[in-house]
Amino acid sequence: MTKQSINIGATANDKTGDSLRAAFNKVNQNFTELYTSLGLETNVFKPPVLTQVEIAALTPQVGMLVYNSTTGKFQGYAADANNDSTAGWADLH
Repeated sequence: MTKQSINIGATANDKTGDSLRAAFNKVNQNFTELYTSLGLETNVFKPPVLTQVEIAALTPQVGMLVYNSTTGKFQGYAADANNDSTAGWADLH
């Protein structure tokens, strides 16, 4: 399916745009397609739950997000995680 755009009419309240029901149906269909394509059909994003040892064994990529079960914190892999121009894991507060 291609993105469904909402017809907002030519001017405010001119009755030429989509009804509220039709507009929100398009919104729902767009989000359903997005969530399905990302593998998030349950509408809940759950990053992987990994131990510190498992995280250390990863080949991380910038933007990766995990939950560290050893520290009990979410961590993200960032291009400049420690403000030292090197990539690394940073706790997300």
